[in-house]
Amino acid sequence: MKKSIITLKIIGFLIAAAMLLCACSQDEGGDDISGTGGGSEISETEKIKPAADPAAETVDNSEDEAKASEDSPKDSPKDSPKDSPEDSDKTETGASPFVPLISQGYVDRGDGRSTLYYSKYDLISLGKAASDYPALEKKLNDRNEEIKKKAEGDADSMESEARAFRDETDNEQAFYTINKAYVKRADGEIFSYMSTYEDFTGGVHGSYGNGGVNYYTATGEEVKLSDVIADFDLLRDVLADRLKAKYPDTDWFDDLNTALDAYGDNKEYTFNWVLENQGITFIFNPYELAPYAYGQQFITISYNEVPGLFTGKIGGYDGAYVSSF
Repeated sequence: MKKSIITLKIIGFLIAAAMLLCACSQDEGGDDISGTGGGSEISETEKIKPAADPAAETVDNSEDEAKASEDSPKDSPKDSPKDSPEDSDKTETGASPFVPLISQGYVDRGDGRSTLYYSKYDLISLGKAASDYPALEKKLNDRNEEIKKKAEGDADSMESEARAFRDETDNEQAFYTINKAYVKRADGEIFSYMSTYEDFTGGVHGSYGNGGVNYYTATGEEVKLSDVIADFDLLRDVLADRLKAKYPDTDWFDDLNTALDAYGDNKEYTFNWVLENQGITFIFNPYELAPYAYGQQFITISYNEVPGLFTGKIGGYDGAYVSSF
């Protein structure tokens, strides 16, 4: 009986000690870096949101947290020059991302009964970052004006062609052109997007394709592939090997190594490519390397993947980033 009483007392003591430790742990967790006092985790949305107001992301400067920031630099905000003065140059010219704006224009022509022709096209702006990069914003505005002017200019002639096609074939399919833009990278170093084109102007089927557009964000100048690639012979070998591995059932027009020898500076064809956060993607449209039925081919190579391939002049961005809009 005494043994049972002693055992119960020991168990009661252990439970009380555990409760005390738990209470102490909760008290220590009250000083959260977010400043909410509840230890809440920063949401994924907050992690990828560009820092429009640096003061809004200032952390608690207590002694313990200052030490934690020194021990774990990855946990400190990357975009705060005040907290990381040694990274100020990178913030101004490098990786700090921003969110561009894409709107859509539309033109159509009809005969009062139905649409004969329509055109949809994306217009790109830097949004809140426009004042930070005026040269690039002007470049994009010029591009937008050219696209709008072409859409309006093509509408009348395409309406006439669509009307003739309908009368000759009894095909009610409207003619159309659709141009879209998908931003792949938008930061202080590189602004790039993939443009897509799709149309139907008669015939058995329509046509489509993709193209890459790459700018230096600060100057608005286009990035040359030679700024990115150091060894073009190595590039052709890598692309040939990866195309064969990724698309094994494709009936290529020619031997891939031979076909790709025609691509490059001062060659018959130029490479079609777009820069992304961690690498470069090469695009081959229908009829380039294979018949229409096999569609497009895409090959992405990471910056750190093939030694000797890249110049090292353009780097990737390691932080969270939204690459699809």
